[in-house]
Amino acid sequence: MERLLVVDDDDAVRHSLSAFLDDCGYHVMHVPSVRQALNVVEQSSVDLIITDLRMPGEDGLDLIRTLQNSCSSIPSIVVSGAGEMPDVVAALRLGAQDYFIKPLVDLELFEHSIRRVLERTKLVQDNAKYREELEETNKRLRHHIEILQSDLEAGRNVQQRMLPAEPLQVDGYKFQHTIHPSSYLSGDFVDYFLISPNVACALIADVSGHGVSSALATVLIKNEVMRLRTRWRTGQSQTVLNPSLVVAHINKELKGSNLDKHATMCWMMIDFEAQQISYANAAHYPFPLVRVDDNVRALEPDGLALGILPEGNWQTHHLSWRSGFSVFACSDGLFEVLPGDKLEQKEQQLRDMIETNQYDIRQYADGFDFSEEAELPDDITMLMINRQD
Repeated sequence: MERLLVVDDDDAVRHSLSAFLDDCGYHVMHVPSVRQALNVVEQSSVDLIITDLRMPGEDGLDLIRTLQNSCSSIPSIVVSGAGEMPDVVAALRLGAQDYFIKPLVDLELFEHSIRRVLERTKLVQDNAKYREELEETNKRLRHHIEILQSDLEAGRNVQQRMLPAEPLQVDGYKFQHTIHPSSYLSGDFVDYFLISPNVACALIADVSGHGVSSALATVLIKNEVMRLRTRWRTGQSQTVLNPSLVVAHINKELKGSNLDKHATMCWMMIDFEAQQISYANAAHYPFPLVRVDDNVRALEPDGLALGILPEGNWQTHHLSWRSGFSVFACSDGLFEVLPGDKLEQKEQQLRDMIETNQYDIRQYADGFDFSEEAELPDDITMLMINRQD
């Protein structure tokens, strides 16, 4: 129920007006002076003030002015017997919502004005409340965005530290990589390392989706790779020497992690002395390309992605070379920025690149003609291995 305050020094007018408003369903308070009105405002909630203009001592204009100076949002309606235009203008300029002349002839119109002022005031108050809530929500949102950006940056730093620190060069062979991160945490991963003086392993993986869970899946893959290397060095297992067993092992760990993520992966083992590459491809696409001598071949997959089923049917395949050898592998984010509408066109661009036999992966990146400053829709990861004849 709206609370109205009637201010009038005429007892008869004040009581009759209060009785009428009480019959209209309002909670009505009434006082004979401005000073008493201000006391009521300080001590209780008032939704609307209806005030006479001419009163002994402080008048209605003084009341409206005091409320305005105190930043009060209580609206006011003037009911006065003076009826002079300067008084009307002065009251409206000070913020009065309406002005009526005594005696009130049309009480229905008067009550309609009260209702209209109350509705308008409520609308203004609601809008102010909504603005405050919106500002607070925006403030919290900006804070959350700052935290998210900080977390994303921290996640990227962790991912970067999991990558090879520098290219690997051994016996005339060079292993290189580059990653162009998107604006999201995602699951691209690449690694390469020696397991003996004449044998090196390399892998490229792409975890599904974006966000923290995808990044955690790359951490899991990195940890499992390190575990396999440690078990090889300590003589506990030779799994790291068999690409299909490596893929099966990581599949088991990823499936059991409950991250609800799957990953494509191509694991390669290069024997420099035997001049042979052994590999297992778990649905990684685009297919890694290998140039052996003068022929370019795709390392096509023969099993599902990792993390889908508890077990899979991956095989280890072998390719040998006599002189020329190079490998180019990338994540599917590269297809997002390559020109052309068809996959065949984009696949051919990759073949064209490896056939040029460039030795610097930066030349490959420059050849794809995308800006490192651009906001990428997905991570772009590239791995290159070649023999520098």
